[in-house]
Amino acid sequence: MTLSRRERKKTETRRKILDEAITLFRRDGIDAVTMETIAAAADVAKGTLYNYFPEKEALLAAWMQALVGEAQQEISRTVAARRTVRTRLMALLQKFEELLRDHRPLVRAYVFFRFSSPDRLCGDVSLRSGVNRVVEEILLAGQEKGEIRRDIDVVQLAVYFESLLFTTLLAWLGCAESLDLDSEFARMTSVFIDGAAHRGPD
Repeated sequence: MTLSRRERKKTETRRKILDEAITLFRRDGIDAVTMETIAAAADVAKGTLYNYFPEKEALLAAWMQALVGEAQQEISRTVAARRTVRTRLMALLQKFEELLRDHRPLVRAYVFFRFSSPDRLCGDVSLRSGVNRVVEEILLAGQEKGEIRRDIDVVQLAVYFESLLFTTLLAWLGCAESLDLDSEFARMTSVFIDGAAHRGPD
């Protein structure tokens, strides 16, 4: 679908604001950067900035969504090449680990922001990274094949999985950098699958 000139301008402005904010976050540290600084760097009015991003942390959510979105096709191909729910979830998490590996300070700020209130963790879909949609697709296919229990909706199962994912990320972010995230993701997936496995007739 072709965007109108106005829509293209809005997209470009949003992208410029986000790019400038992330550059500032990396250079100066997230706590040191203010919304005023971001507006000045992006050459937009402060009111315009707030129209696109109502708070500084919303920029982190947009950055995470862009990070996952840019890798979406590769993630989908990698996941589709696996045959079971367990191996598909592990493939997804391996790609996710690759995306996060070099962005620890930004990931830390994003995860802490999401954990700052129940609504931000699971309620506000605008803050989600997009990984939850892939998880839902994997779990739905698992239900259809009889790998995953059907008495719990896939959206709720995905919420459970995302909660485990964030808890694992918190351990990685809060512990020594030597903590192997791949191994932690493997253990987390095993715990989830063993609890979600289909155990008999519906």
